[in-house]
Amino acid sequence: MKNTHELRKWLLYTAFGAYMIILVWAIIFKLNSNMFSHIEYLRTLTLKERFSLHNNTFILVFGGRKNFVSNYDFYYLLCQYILNVIAFVPLGIYLSFVFQKRLWIPVILVLLCTTSFETIQLFSCLGDWDVWDIVLNFTGGSIGILLYIFLKPHISDKTINVINAIVSIVGVPVAVFAIVNTALNWSMYA
Repeated sequence: MKNTHELRKWLLYTAFGAYMIILVWAIIFKLNSNMFSHIEYLRTLTLKERFSLHNNTFILVFGGRKNFVSNYDFYYLLCQYILNVIAFVPLGIYLSFVFQKRLWIPVILVLLCTTSFETIQLFSCLGDWDVWDIVLNFTGGSIGILLYIFLKPHISDKTINVINAIVSIVGVPVAVFAIVNTALNWSMYA
């Protein structure tokens, strides 16, 4: 019994770790390791010059979204919104598994995580700070928490182990690729 519990815990943390590496790689580095040349360029700029790089997309709050949408294809934005929600659903699920008895903690951690990603994008200029990203990512994490709450009583531990094993088998190689690819490109610009 103890070995099964330990295996389940190991699979959960392995899958969660792989997911977080992939999420950081997707959000901060945009699945692109060539961002380091951009970082080198940013080192030469002042903070004011960095913020000017955001142009019209800097801190888009509610009303500003209308002008922004007219500059982009509606379906592209719709896909971005859907992907922002979907990307954070697993975060809500994994955090709910970790903090099973106190589900308010995953809510706070999802909000902190998405806000941290947006803040990193703001100060690093590796993306655009957008309040809608925070809202959409938090919505995705909240959906994950709700899925956990509603589905947990109906899913056996064995099924959860299989899902975590599959995610680990797929996610760990992708996470290793992300780390190695990023490290190799980082060494080129270090």
